[in-house]
Amino acid sequence: MNLKYFALFIFLIAHAALAGPRPTVAIMDLQCQGLSAADAVIVTDRLLSELGKAGTYDIVERTKRDEILKEQGFTMTGACDQTSCLIEAGKMLSASKMVGGSIGKFGQAWVVNLRLVDVTTGKIDKTVDRDFNGPQESLLLLMREAAGELVDKDILLPEEKALLEKGRKDIEKIETEYAQSQQQNQTFEQEKISEAEARRRQEEAYKARLYAQKQEEERRIRLKALEKENEQKKGEYRKQLKEKAKQDEKERRERLMALGYIKPYRGTAKAFMWSGVGLTAGAGVLKILANKEYDKYQSAELTADAVEARDNTEKLDKFTYITAGTAGACFLTSGILYLVGNKKPMSLTENGPELDLYFTDRPLTPSREEGEQEAPSLAGKGVPARRSLCEGVGLGLTWRF
Repeated sequence: MNLKYFALFIFLIAHAALAGPRPTVAIMDLQCQGLSAADAVIVTDRLLSELGKAGTYDIVERTKRDEILKEQGFTMTGACDQTSCLIEAGKMLSASKMVGGSIGKFGQAWVVNLRLVDVTTGKIDKTVDRDFNGPQESLLLLMREAAGELVDKDILLPEEKALLEKGRKDIEKIETEYAQSQQQNQTFEQEKISEAEARRRQEEAYKARLYAQKQEEERRIRLKALEKENEQKKGEYRKQLKEKAKQDEKERRERLMALGYIKPYRGTAKAFMWSGVGLTAGAGVLKILANKEYDKYQSAELTADAVEARDNTEKLDKFTYITAGTAGACFLTSGILYLVGNKKPMSLTENGPELDLYFTDRPLTPSREEGEQEAPSLAGKGVPARRSLCEGVGLGLTWRF
């Protein structure tokens, strides 16, 4: 029996001698979010302890690590979890491997990220990423699993594996629910975005219609203003043309008058001449009517008829005298205008029949034949006879064609 134990002891010593010294590993404090500083130290020490239990590496205790780094003058701001910082610290600690990383909480899940760095080559030999849903105490079990993965050993008991597996399933369930929630949120957000885009397009279309209507209204206003301006310009242009035409006509008439082709006042003179003709004819008619009334006066048997005939005769004589005078004035004016316009007398026969107007002292009443008796007069009956205004005055017209 003693030989058996002695042989086993010799075998272990030989195995240890043949295996040689184990590589040294050190752990820098993990960057922990959602944990207090004391809890972060506990989690880091658990990871270091589990690595030592695995028997793959010799570990550098945390207190010894701090002493060496302080002696070497190693200073850092914040957690040393970057690869460059781990390599620098590992060289000062004379460690072959360095472990660093972080632990954080995302919702209800714990997220662990660890790295095993080779100090000599500067490469990352191993990474461990774990998500776990459970209480904070479960991190200690998670550190045990992570240490096994870093040294490629299965150091978990079956019940520990079941507990971690349950946590992972819970994480998967949470992730699935979260993914579904995100999908629903994305769908809802997409619907809202689509609705907002549709409203934006409607608003843009409405604004475009309003802008088009405004542009059309402004165009109409401009067109109306242009039309009004054009009408004003046309009116001014027509007015200028009329004034120019009048001025040209005036200058043309002045030139024609200077050449003797147009006689001034000819139209006015003709108008006065024909007015005189009409008035002369009217005076002749009035004189004939006056003679008829005078005949009635001579032959009247009743006093009332005689008085009426006498008054009518006097009125008609007055109108005859006035009309004849006005006719004479028209002929005189016409002659003066002809003389002024032509600088010489102008015959009335130039554009019509020749007209002679004259007064005579012969009465215009019809003459009685010899032996014809004079009409009885009412003078002896108390109706005095009155002399006609035109008695003894005759108006003569001579037409020659």
